[in-house]
Amino acid sequence: MKRNLFIVAGVTVLGIAGYMRAQGQQQYNQVQPGIQQVGNTVAPIRTRVAVINLQSVIKQYKKWSNFETEYKQTYDSFNQEFERKKAEAASLKNQYEKAAADEQARDALQRQMRALDREVQDMGENAKKRLSKMRDDQASQIYREVEQAVEAFARANDIEMVLHYNDALTPEDKINSLNIQSKLQTRALFPMYVAPGMDITNTIALMLNQRFNGGVSAPSQPNN
Repeated sequence: MKRNLFIVAGVTVLGIAGYMRAQGQQQYNQVQPGIQQVGNTVAPIRTRVAVINLQSVIKQYKKWSNFETEYKQTYDSFNQEFERKKAEAASLKNQYEKAAADEQARDALQRQMRALDREVQDMGENAKKRLSKMRDDQASQIYREVEQAVEAFARANDIEMVLHYNDALTPEDKINSLNIQSKLQTRALFPMYVAPGMDITNTIALMLNQRFNGGVSAPSQPNN
């Protein structure tokens, strides 16, 4: 009797296992390519990706072009001061050469030239620090603003991922040998083909400029 019970139990277990395998195979077969299982529901896999040419976005951003103007003005002001110091040094050198017979005057002129040389070195270090800080601070700020614009656009257009790359801005520059070498050697994530609608570079630049000019920039569909 017990033996019969064990046999019935074994057959039952094998039957359940076979049924579970069949059900699992059936469910697996029902999950088609492009479909993902989420809990008890089946949802289509979405992969919406866009790309931006970061260099192009920044070049188009008016805030950056305004900064470049300010940066150049600051650089020119330092350069003008250096030119004045250069002319002063040339004058001292000329006086030193003319005072060949006056040792006391030459000593005084030498001290002035050494002091001027130290002053110019200090000016150079200060100019380098100021210009470097200006560019670093502005680059960091503008990158954050681009990032915020990209996030706003992606959320509004149900885009799951936006990748950025850097490339030349004109067709002629894109095939330039130096640009091609740079692609081969250093830059990653570089799209060789972008389907229409994937590249949102100009849209992001437009959003940034609208915000910079005080307008309201409503995210729209990709521009490409």
